[in-house]
Amino acid sequence: MIHHKTDMRLNLRKYEDISNITFVNNRYTHHQFTPHYHDEYLVLIVDEGVNGGVCQKTKYQVASNEVLLMNPGEIHTGYSLDNKLLSYRGVYIEPAFFKHLSNLLQTNSNYLPDFTQLHIKNPFFANDLRKMIFTIEKIPNPLAIQSVCINFFENLLKNYATLALKSDNFKHHKPGVKAIQDFIHAHYDENFSLDALSRAVNLSPFHLIRLFKKEIGIAPYEYLRNYRIERAKQLLRNKHSITETALSVGFYDQSHFHHCFRKLVGVTPKTFRSIQQ
Repeated sequence: MIHHKTDMRLNLRKYEDISNITFVNNRYTHHQFTPHYHDEYLVLIVDEGVNGGVCQKTKYQVASNEVLLMNPGEIHTGYSLDNKLLSYRGVYIEPAFFKHLSNLLQTNSNYLPDFTQLHIKNPFFANDLRKMIFTIEKIPNPLAIQSVCINFFENLLKNYATLALKSDNFKHHKPGVKAIQDFIHAHYDENFSLDALSRAVNLSPFHLIRLFKKEIGIAPYEYLRNYRIERAKQLLRNKHSITETALSVGFYDQSHFHHCFRKLVGVTPKTFRSIQQ
């Protein structure tokens, strides 16, 4: 396989009038996102090209004017089909946004949406997403922005989601896999060995790796690295320093933290921190 140097141009932005949402604008020809997940929901629309990838072991190819929906915790990849130009825009939505929205809509805030479709080909829904993004970017009016957002997300929840009780992950994994996740979540800031993990969950190292990768889609170490980066994003949103953040989530080498963060998020920790309100 030929590996091309990435030409990705990714921009992340936040706006004062709408909290808990990060807007993304990306374009590239030669880039491939390795398997990873986000703590946020993802809603994006393709402007040009075809966004290929795999999400929860399901292949997808999202073409121009089509929409991709992803839930928090879903393992996925992404790439430009046939190394042709791919351009897309969208939003990363923190679960706290939907809690706020449920209060506005007077629905039960103990539930969060679970997107039921990965790939949406409805042109009317795509146009509504474009309208929301355009309004937020071009019309500096809080009433207009908040109104168009409420309308869009109410339509999204009505047509493409069900409600599920709040949890760290909507997916119900096998007990052994859940035990591995729980250990990683409790000790992510420590440098523990595979032997220590296997003893904690009472599984042999070989069986542990095979079981986890089959169920989750990535190896335990990759999951740990991803989990650390998601925790780092939380700290950077709260304006913690980059050095403090790296140490707090278990990275004792700043260059390694920088490399892992940029690989999974697409921008450097400094850039990510700078866009936070």
